[in-house]
Amino acid sequence: METAAELLGALPLDEVPVPLRRFARFERRKRAKLAGQHIAALLERDDAFRARVGEAGREAHPELAAAVTEGHVPPAADPVVVAVLGYLLRPDGWPDLVENARAELERSASLSEGERAERRIAELRAELTAARAGRGAELERVRGELREA
Repeated sequence: METAAELLGALPLDEVPVPLRRFARFERRKRAKLAGQHIAALLERDDAFRARVGEAGREAHPELAAAVTEGHVPPAADPVVVAVLGYLLRPDGWPDLVENARAELERSASLSEGERAERRIAELRAELTAARAGRGAELERVRGELREA
C-alpha cells in the first residue's frame, strides 16, 4: 500500500487511475490510510497499475526484486518486502513466496512472544530470589531480637 500510495502522489493526475484520483493530492500516509481498500482492489484487478507499482518496488529494492523474480530469496530478507514484491511482480510461484513470507512473520512473532515470556520468567525468578533473601534477613533479625529479650 505504501509503495502504491507514494506512486499516486508522484504521477501526473491524468495518469492516476480514475478510482484513485480523489486521493492523489493527499499526503502519502493519509493516502495509504484512506485509499487503502481502493488501492488493494485496483492492484488485484488492474494488471497495468500493479505492474507500475511493481516497477516502483523494483526501483526501491533492485537486488531483492531481482532475487524474488529469480526465485532465490536471501534468508535475511525482510519477509514483508519479499511478500510485497512477490505479489506485485508476480514471478512464477509468487503465491508460495507470499505464503512463505507470511509463515516467516508468524514464526518471528511466536519467537518474540517466547522471548518475552522467557524474560518475564527470569524477572520473576529474580524477584523470588530477592524476596527469599529478604525474608531470610528478616527472620535472622527477629531471632536476634528474641535472643536478646
